[in-house]
Amino acid sequence: MRLHCFIQSSQSSHSGLPLQVLGAPKIGKPCRLQRSWGHLQVLSCATAARELQCRVVRRRSDVSKVSKAKARNYRRQNDVVDSIDYKSNKISVHAVGKKGLGVIATSSIKCGDLLLEEAPLLIFQKQSFDVLFGDLQDVLVDDTSFDHWEESLTETLQSKCDEEVRAQFWDLADTCCAKDKTALGIARTNAIGLSDESAGLFLLLSRFNHSCKPNVHNSWQEDRGVQVLKATRDISEGEELCISYLSFLNLCAPTRERLGELSDRFGFDCLCEACSRVQSESDWRRERLSQLCEAFSRDEASQMRGPNEAKRDGLEDFVESMNMRDGLRETTDLIEQEFAGNPAALSLIFFGAFRRAAGVGRKSAAKSLAKAAWKATVASEGSSWRAELLKTLASDGKP
Repeated sequence: MRLHCFIQSSQSSHSGLPLQVLGAPKIGKPCRLQRSWGHLQVLSCATAARELQCRVVRRRSDVSKVSKAKARNYRRQNDVVDSIDYKSNKISVHAVGKKGLGVIATSSIKCGDLLLEEAPLLIFQKQSFDVLFGDLQDVLVDDTSFDHWEESLTETLQSKCDEEVRAQFWDLADTCCAKDKTALGIARTNAIGLSDESAGLFLLLSRFNHSCKPNVHNSWQEDRGVQVLKATRDISEGEELCISYLSFLNLCAPTRERLGELSDRFGFDCLCEACSRVQSESDWRRERLSQLCEAFSRDEASQMRGPNEAKRDGLEDFVESMNMRDGLRETTDLIEQEFAGNPAALSLIFFGAFRRAAGVGRKSAAKSLAKAAWKATVASEGSSWRAELLKTLASDGKP
């Protein structure tokens, strides 16, 4: 069965909250999808094999930050172009011990510096998303069905990508298959969520390892069709650059839970700074931070869980007793201690506080909080559509 290929047409649907969690989470093994992805349809083997689709992305020649001269030099004969819109000369891929390859700072980097803008090599959506990232345990034991899907993806890479790109793809990790690498295993190991129903594979972004205290934030900017990576703190020469494979709320889980989730979903034991230090104090701070985050997102939490459940776990009492100013001060202090003041985390908190202030008619406070969220978003994402939306909210104080 051949995988049907489509050229990307970027469209943006600016729906939902104007902020992402701390890093779009990697997907990992399909049996351990995060709850935020929602329910995925499980297709029959025959249906999935017939309808499996993905898109090999071809970048437009007029993409921002790409010169006309460079665009003319794209490898059009292979129907493939360079997916890197921008790459800082301060980063490079190197061996990083037991983790294999990783991205290292070749010179000092300042907080907020732009590191990478990369378009996906592959986009998986609709049936291909369900097939590759749904519950495929039955499919994995069916050699015939697995071989159909594997052949389809392999043929797509062979026909649409040149030798250099294919070599980079096959050099990526595969934690899904015990023996030889497979194209499906590589895709499922390295794909990163773009929306609730789509995922993308990025060649250079895949080289960024995980840390529970990341120093780089990645954001999918759908209107431009690229992942944007920015430094979230000052980084020294020789230091490894890491993103988070987990959502911000999952990063606030106790160390034991984080280690278990990373091991189950990605097949490695995390040895980052946060997981290697004394756990009791860090776990307490992160648990408290999680509680504060829930308080600031009271509206969203109530919608998802319902008022009765919120009352049962004590969230309503905690929210009512929390002073906004004291809560913000404590939250920002905890983010400084646990995440080195990560601006992506701060933007999430400030936006939640903005919604609370606007909801009770505190227009002046709402405008100030929207402005704080806007500045933090610019620091972590640049001039994204989320930043522009927050800039507008900062001017009128209305959600």
